[in-house]
Amino acid sequence: MSKIKHHSFRLAPRGCLIISVKAQVGVFLFKLIEGDLRPGQKVVVVEDLVSTGKSSLKAVEAIRNAGCEVVGMVALFTYGFPVAEANFAEANVRLLTLSDYNAMLEVALETEYITEDDIETLHNWRTDPANWVPER
Repeated sequence: MSKIKHHSFRLAPRGCLIISVKAQVGVFLFKLIEGDLRPGQKVVVVEDLVSTGKSSLKAVEAIRNAGCEVVGMVALFTYGFPVAEANFAEANVRLLTLSDYNAMLEVALETEYITEDDIETLHNWRTDPANWVPER
């Protein structure tokens, strides 16, 4: 069994086959995919965090280019940015997550980490984080 070096991996029902997919080849990375990935295999990509989805979908592209079928992607968390939803729809990849931004806000509110007054600001940030400016 290979070690998970970075990014995402595939788990087979038996034998627990693991592959590693890098977003790009770098100075010390010579291959995008490491592990025993064979054309025709069905793959579920596992991610920790999905923000815009760009790096996650690079992994999907590499796996598809290796001749495999990407069944979908699971992730621990997503911000649910509209750009990510559009990127996943365009790539025809189903994304399932264990948690998301709205669930995080609910728990933060319940535990009094944030207040009701913070909710609107946090929702505004999520709509367009790259261009968001805090109100003064």
